[in-house]
Amino acid sequence: EKNMIKRSLYYLSRMYTNQLSEGENYRELPRTVAINILRFNYLKEKNFHNAYRFKNIKNDNELTDIMEIHFIELPKFNENKEGKELVKSLKEYDKNNIDMLKAWTLFLKKPTNEYILEIEDNINELKEAKKELTIISADEKNRELYEMRRASLHDRVSALESAEEFGYKKAQEKYQKEILKEQKEKERALKREKKAQKEKEKAQREKEKAQKERKKLKKRKKRLKERKKRLKERKKRLKERKRRQKEELLALF
Repeated sequence: EKNMIKRSLYYLSRMYTNQLSEGENYRELPRTVAINILRFNYLKEKNFHNAYRFKNIKNDNELTDIMEIHFIELPKFNENKEGKELVKSLKEYDKNNIDMLKAWTLFLKKPTNEYILEIEDNINELKEAKKELTIISADEKNRELYEMRRASLHDRVSALESAEEFGYKKAQEKYQKEILKEQKEKERALKREKKAQKEKEKAQREKEKAQKERKKLKKRKKRLKERKKRLKERKKRLKERKRRQKEELLALF
């Protein structure tokens, strides 16, 4: 009963895709129908038979009928009511007008039902199925083989379910590890980016500091040059002054 819808969709999808071989055109894909016959109630629907296809969720327009999934819930099938209607329909009309879905559901739910006994002679498919069931039931060896096959199927289903759960857990663990690995890689990348940014900022500060030092040195050189120039001019003036004083002394004698 666990994950019945997801499992059914999975099998339906596998059936649909497995019909197309490599290199074939998509138009070769045939219509695929999955039928789930349940011995337990599963859907939140009153009807024993419910079918689903792809539809627009806004206006209910159908997209395609290429894939279809059916659920037949045997506990919801009223065998007495439906059995009477089947017998009545067969008497009033003919077997071509009988509801075969209800007939088969009645057979699957209880092959020995009194209504099945009344209608099986008119429906060859049911008659053959009943014959096969009788043979299996009468033959001890065949019944054992049937039971073994049914048990094997149950085991396969259980194993498949366990494998699916195990695979899901493994996939989840792998996904979590990948997410954790990705987060750690992002953190490392962020650290590297921050470190590179700090180094870039440090280099920029050092560059700005060097530029300031060069400007200071340039100003200092300029001041020193101006100072030398003033000293030179001062020496020149002193020299000129001494020359004039000398000339004045000579003029006195």
